[in-house]
Amino acid sequence: MKISLRDIFKKAGFIIMICFVGLMIANKVMYTHIHKLEDGSVVVHAHPYDKSENENSGETHHHVKAELFFLQSLELLFYMAILSGILYLGFLVLEILSYSFVLYKSNNLSLSLGRAPPCN
Repeated sequence: MKISLRDIFKKAGFIIMICFVGLMIANKVMYTHIHKLEDGSVVVHAHPYDKSENENSGETHHHVKAELFFLQSLELLFYMAILSGILYLGFLVLEILSYSFVLYKSNNLSLSLGRAPPCN
């Protein structure tokens, strides 16, 4: 069986995506913190920072609105990656099931074709 270049890229893409999702989960577990904005809204996000500077993580660093928007977009990317992976696997299962159903139907049809009923 010959391995094509497409198969190699597909496997490498899956490995990279699994590593990326794993790193995002580790980032979320280790670096989640809260910022309270001037208008009273609370922003929860995760990114690497030095926690040893101060006990209160909200006072160690500040963000501009563009940074908060970017971090929120990355968090949405995480959920979209999981959703797209689930959908891809679902479509793959449906494709396999539909192919096996067509193959089953064609095998049954080919057994009954080509012969007339017997005459008495």
